[in-house]
Amino acid sequence: MAKNLPIAGILLCVLATFPGLVSSNANEKGQFVPPIPFKNEPHTPVPYKIESVQAFLFYAHSGKFSENLIDNKNFPLWNVIIGEGTALPSASQQTMVVVKLKGERGGYPGLKVHFVARSPTRTLCDTTSDTGVFSSGYRAGELEVGVWYSAFWLDGTGCERITLEASIVGEPKEKTIKKTIDFECGE
Repeated sequence: MAKNLPIAGILLCVLATFPGLVSSNANEKGQFVPPIPFKNEPHTPVPYKIESVQAFLFYAHSGKFSENLIDNKNFPLWNVIIGEGTALPSASQQTMVVVKLKGERGGYPGLKVHFVARSPTRTLCDTTSDTGVFSSGYRAGELEVGVWYSAFWLDGTGCERITLEASIVGEPKEKTIKKTIDFECGE
């Protein structure tokens, strides 16, 4: 015990000189404790909603994804199945759609996302996906708090316009988010 005393003294001196080294969110054992509202602090629940819908081409020759296609007028979608259009790096016949939900930090509302993708000739996807715990901001890689992303894979895309619909199961129909991907093919 006496051997460690000089090191402990130096450590105390350093901590006294640089108080920012110790988290203000530490418990009595020095472990990090995430900040939570005080019990008497008023809490206003955050409504859960679909914040955005994005779509990305999957390039078959590189295994990479394009930039977001939704509402992107600088990204013509002409003959993408053979790699034409905006000087595409590769052919694409698959699209990944990502639905972003926003809600309570660390919340677990048990929501379901219903997603439908249709072309004029067929339904490409009609499925429901469960959500989990919304991001809390305490894990590595979480860039935003209170979000959940659901991804949906569409096969056989590239020549027909696709209509996308995303909704939270149980929410009114007017809260459904609708987007389109204007694929076209021709000579």
